Amino acid sequence: MILNDADERRIGQALQGLTDALTLRVHSNQPDSTLTKATLDLVDYTVSLAPQKLNREAVPLGADMLDPTTLIVSSHGAFGVRFIGTPSGTEYTTFIQALMTYGNPLPHQQPPWAEWLQQIAHPVTADIFVSTTCTRCPQVVDQGIHFARIQPMIAVNIIQAEQFPDISQAHQVMGVPTIWCRPGPYKLTGMTAPEYFAAYLIQASTQPGPDH
Repeated sequence: MILNDADERRIGQALQGLTDALTLRVHSNQPDSTLTKATLDLVDYTVSLAPQKLNREAVPLGADMLDPTTLIVSSHGAFGVRFIGTPSGTEYTTFIQALMTYGNPLPHQQPPWAEWLQQIAHPVTADIFVSTTCTRCPQVVDQGIHFARIQPMIAVNIIQAEQFPDISQAHQVMGVPTIWCRPGPYKLTGMTAPEYFAAYLIQASTQPGPDH
């Protein structure tokens, strides 16, 4: 059990009220690895909270994916957020929040930065490095999730830094949360106001990239 009884009931009710049914698609070429097994266990537990609204698929890795990677898929296709590694600990909150964000319609009233994101005309990616014990990371990840929900040009990779030390070292991750915005790259470390995060993504979208 990941949640206590009270939280399990509360979150289960919220997930059962999703407008759209969702599939949690776990991509892995190593189904017997410790990390993939932990991810599948977490996803299966989440599905058990609202089996009428959630289901799980296990499929091979796609191109440019780290192992394991979990996508959230609706009848409209996959959303632009990838959970890389096992989103346990404090990151489980953001995993649930992503389901709520993508399984329900967008609110009519949006913050000012939502309009700014419409300036993005070319694909951009935010790599957000987090840890399962970081108490500051969920707020930054929630921002990225909402950005990708509002602007389809934005892709967000939520990477468990301690589970992928080589990737973290290559990106000079000295602490979490750390954000790399690409093309660029532009690096942000620590708590970041959504206005600054959005501005860096807008700037990244103006840089030369493979899809520009």
